[in-house]
Amino acid sequence: MFDTIDELSVLHECHAEGIEMHSSKLNFIVNAIKGKTYDLLDHRKIDFINDYKEFKNQIAELKENLQQYINKQFLNVKGVYRSILSLKR
Repeated sequence: MFDTIDELSVLHECHAEGIEMHSSKLNFIVNAIKGKTYDLLDHRKIDFINDYKEFKNQIAELKENLQQYINKQFLNVKGVYRSILSLKR
């Protein structure tokens, strides 16, 4: 979970147009999981397991949306130079 959050945290540093929506979605997902409290010693409660499954589903959806966004951005770019500039953003 921490690796996933770390991997996607670069969205906050990205300055590409339209990426804010994806960054906000990541914030929502992370804040939702951080807001949960668990009694790790109570093995009978499966709250964390269910919340982790939901987290993974939301992250998978976010990654899919990001891939679609990236693909769309490169379809709109004309020329190699502009493609490189888009990559830098």
